[in-house]
Amino acid sequence: MSTQSTPSVQPSVRFRLPNGHEASVRSGGIIGRSPRADLTIADGRVSEAHALVSLRGDGLMLLGLRGRFSTGGAPLSRVALRVGQEITLFRGYTLRVVDLVLPTTALGI
Repeated sequence: MSTQSTPSVQPSVRFRLPNGHEASVRSGGIIGRSPRADLTIADGRVSEAHALVSLRGDGLMLLGLRGRFSTGGAPLSRVALRVGQEITLFRGYTLRVVDLVLPTTALGI
């Protein structure tokens, strides 16, 4: 017999956009130019599915799909997200991580 506990919250990250607005993207959510993206950025320098927010272990990561991004000037295809971190999708467009919501419990078998 197995017992499962379910996460008590939906993991997500809240970004501050260059215009000062904030947007939340849940784990599994896409950042990109597509109108179906969880965070849509209407700019030709962003691919339709640029990056994915993914729960990995006890933290959230940003994974490059069809695009890259940088932190501190270093181009990356994946980065562990931390509050206060700045992620540049392209010159002049930087997202700032203002909050992370992580599950308090994990799935267990």
